[in-house]
Amino acid sequence: MKKRLMALATLGLLLGSCGTTDKTGTKTSDAPRLESIVGTGTASLSVDLVRSNRGNAVAGSQVNLYRSGQRDIIVGQTTTDVNGYASFEKIPPGVYDLAFIKAHSAGSAVFGAIATETANTRLKAVQFESADPQGETQLPTLKLEVPATFKDTGEVDTYQPLTSGMTFTDVIYVRATALNAQVSQPMRYFLVSLGNFDETGHWSDLRTADGVATQDPGTVPAPDGTGADSGLLSLNAGGLSGKVYLQVVGIDFNYNRVAYLVPVNLNRSQAAGTVTAPTNVQAIAYTLRERVDYLAHVTPNAPTSGTNLWVTASWSAPASLSGYTGFRVLRAEQAAGPYIQVAFAGEKQCAGSWLELCPTGNASRP
Repeated sequence: MKKRLMALATLGLLLGSCGTTDKTGTKTSDAPRLESIVGTGTASLSVDLVRSNRGNAVAGSQVNLYRSGQRDIIVGQTTTDVNGYASFEKIPPGVYDLAFIKAHSAGSAVFGAIATETANTRLKAVQFESADPQGETQLPTLKLEVPATFKDTGEVDTYQPLTSGMTFTDVIYVRATALNAQVSQPMRYFLVSLGNFDETGHWSDLRTADGVATQDPGTVPAPDGTGADSGLLSLNAGGLSGKVYLQVVGIDFNYNRVAYLVPVNLNRSQAAGTVTAPTNVQAIAYTLRERVDYLAHVTPNAPTSGTNLWVTASWSAPASLSGYTGFRVLRAEQAAGPYIQVAFAGEKQCAGSWLELCPTGNASRP
């Protein structure tokens, strides 16, 4: 293993604020003023806000738009509609933060959303119900780091900040630490995924089991302000290369959620192999009688239209599996595309818990 991961470092990533803050991460002692820039530019930014990854839309949530890292001025303000949708039209191209505020809901924010002139950047964000409506709604602040040097044993020796524009090869390693100097704020989950925006500006991500870390909710932050640590998480390239986005999510004890979008460059040490479309492809979609929320584990009686779907996909294996190392599943609304990758298993996944889905685990099956 190399002693050092080479990276391009241009911008530090330690977002959040100091002092007493509200659920947007803004100092309550110095409330931001509203100076709208909507209608003054050529880019647009929109968001679909849901209760959970597979849950209902969150209607009536106030959405505050900030220039990234500048929390003293709200540059746009709107409210999500019945479908959980909100948009900011004709804003200057740039990097923005979004904060979501709703009564009886946990705090939620997205840091690092990029608005461009070429497409309407359409994010997907989550706002949970509070575990305790009277509980803390301050957002977690995460310190994001990557390995800098290694010991002779291969263990990480030192870390460096994860910064915009870093370059990785094949695998991305990242560690998230919650900084909770102001309040005791144990973490429930850290989630890491790779994603990108398609030609229409819609976000899609790729998450593997290696990108999820759970925490003991009873963890108490250290006196120096260092809170729960995700440990070193890894994300396989999953067939991706070039400019992609690393998304790091932190969810605390009260389901306050913060998401960081960090653009990085992803190289491959070997050229991608030939991708062959399988034969006899079939997909079956199921609608559950009860909604099962992502992480929250609540099951209201009635499912809602367009959610609670479970899809199984199958295909015929080729006569010879020689040379095959895994699979990719892509989805599109039209046959002509664009296609979005929704599942991937490479050599690492096929050597572990996904063995039964991979060529090596199916060699003896009819």
